[in-house]
Amino acid sequence: VSFMKSHHEAALRVLDETYSNLQCAAFEAQNKPKPDVKPVARISSVHKPPPSSGTSFHISAPVEARPMNNLPKPTPPSKPSPKPSCKALFDFEAEADTELDLQEGEIITLIQQIDSNWFEGE
Repeated sequence: VSFMKSHHEAALRVLDETYSNLQCAAFEAQNKPKPDVKPVARISSVHKPPPSSGTSFHISAPVEARPMNNLPKPTPPSKPSPKPSCKALFDFEAEADTELDLQEGEIITLIQQIDSNWFEGE
């Protein structure tokens, strides 16, 4: 029984760490600058040829691409997206005023990424 308990505890630690890594990766992806993408119109025509031609329809090639300036802009979602967060994997005692005291399992809301290894949280 104790072996099974320690096995499941180890599995839970691995899952918690994986979940925390996924949260951090999602936070990074949400904060990357998004490329400015503009839709382009491509218009093809479908013509019904005269019955004597022997074919049923003719599709013309698309005309030259042109920007679609008159499209309505999408409306933002009504609900704000949840703030990214992560779970403390172990206790931590703050050593400076800019650090947080953490308890294992505590949820930290991520505010911004400082560098590739550090986040600011609350």
